[in-house]
Amino acid sequence: MTFVEVIHQLSPSVFWKIVSPAENKEIHDISLLENGQTEFAPDILYFGYKEQLQERTFPPLCVLETSSAPIQLPKLVCCAFLKPGMLFRTFNAVHALLRSHQEHSLYKELLSQFDAEADLHAVLETAAQRLGNALILVDRDYRVIAHTARVPVLDRIWQENIEQGFCSYAFICAVRQLGIGNRAAGQHGVIDVTCSESPFQKYCIRIFIRGSYAGFLLMVTGLRSDSGQTVPSETLQQLAQAGRAVTEILSETRPQFLSGQSAYEHLLYDLLIGADASDLSSQIRLLRFAPSLYALCAEPSGSAGTIDGRHVFTQNLVELLPDTHVTFHEGCVAALVPAEAFEQHAAELTQICCRAGCRAGLSDAFDDIALFSVRYAQAKTALQLSRRLQRSESLCLYASFAVYDMLDHFENKSQLGSFCHDALTRLRQYDEENSASLFKSLRVYLESGGSIKNAAAQMYIHRNSMVYRLEKIAAVGGVDPDNPETMLRLMLSYRIFDLVG
Repeated sequence: MTFVEVIHQLSPSVFWKIVSPAENKEIHDISLLENGQTEFAPDILYFGYKEQLQERTFPPLCVLETSSAPIQLPKLVCCAFLKPGMLFRTFNAVHALLRSHQEHSLYKELLSQFDAEADLHAVLETAAQRLGNALILVDRDYRVIAHTARVPVLDRIWQENIEQGFCSYAFICAVRQLGIGNRAAGQHGVIDVTCSESPFQKYCIRIFIRGSYAGFLLMVTGLRSDSGQTVPSETLQQLAQAGRAVTEILSETRPQFLSGQSAYEHLLYDLLIGADASDLSSQIRLLRFAPSLYALCAEPSGSAGTIDGRHVFTQNLVELLPDTHVTFHEGCVAALVPAEAFEQHAAELTQICCRAGCRAGLSDAFDDIALFSVRYAQAKTALQLSRRLQRSESLCLYASFAVYDMLDHFENKSQLGSFCHDALTRLRQYDEENSASLFKSLRVYLESGGSIKNAAAQMYIHRNSMVYRLEKIAAVGGVDPDNPETMLRLMLSYRIFDLVG
């Protein structure tokens, strides 16, 4: 607010005289004068008695109580002279007025910024700079939706939560004892969540959308909990205003905050973030699962994929396989898929991936829900290896990548080459010198299960040509491609070539 705006909000009857030059100055805070003070900030409105000031030394913004006629002021000094007995009453009134204006202006500023930029992270950065403290937005499942970077989070535990993008099950169990999400929807006040596990003071404002708890905005201060310092009430009130703005933004732009979650979704998510199945046995007993299951992980495929694409994929997946259960984890779709239904509709699932701009990984089959997180890791690994190997398929089966996964766990990748059969090096060299394709022909033959007919069909050559190539491979490579042990080593060698070159 400006000096003129502040003065005009108060009763004119409290003033002897108001002096304001043409240049109207902005006020960001107020303060009481100290006796003999000679240095003043340009944006603080100072309150005191004119006798406290030295001759010709005035704050650029001031309110002075005086019982005598107002004195002459230097140029560019904005001043209001109070009648006797009005100093502290006016100070308190201006304090309340300025605080109310700052709160309301922060709320409007954040909404205006989002309207202009549509960037929730930028909104949090602005709010954090105004509050002077780091902010973290967390949904009801304790996933980190957004956080500040320019005002860094100092708390080590929350640094770890931000790095992995979600809170672990053990952490959630501890936090739930604070009752953040269990209070009545009508209670929207700031909650002190400072705890013994962290040295820093922390506060949160809960987010309710249409009466339902949706998450919370956490403020991590730079104040240590044992310092004896307290966070100003104005800061906590501004946190509440930031929470109000974030709530409005989420209710209009993030429909997933509004959707309810089934018991299956809660179970899958808890398993993914580290819950032991034995701790969830009471929940599991109430649920029913297909006798054989797959875990599926789906993610956007390159720049074409979007968050909306993941939701389209999820909707189509559940329509195709009705007994599928889905949650979201680390930006991916995490699904529990009935094996029999998948095997009947694998081709349609591939089409769904293409339409939604997503790629999906599928685990080995399993029959115990306690294995879901392990099998989901397989599905995710299949996707990761597919990218590394520059494969183009939309549906990646872990069964096709299990050997690569095994080789990838070899600690010293540089030693893998020593296990490769020398025949492959000789075949590649021969191909380069003679413009041949023995290296590829051997691989196709091995992956065809030793079938000359199938290998010839895949190479688009006559069966007799394939027989000739195998004879040439045996001569150049010095191997018998029909020996079982040799076939196994050659297959592994090809996979080592794929993985490490």
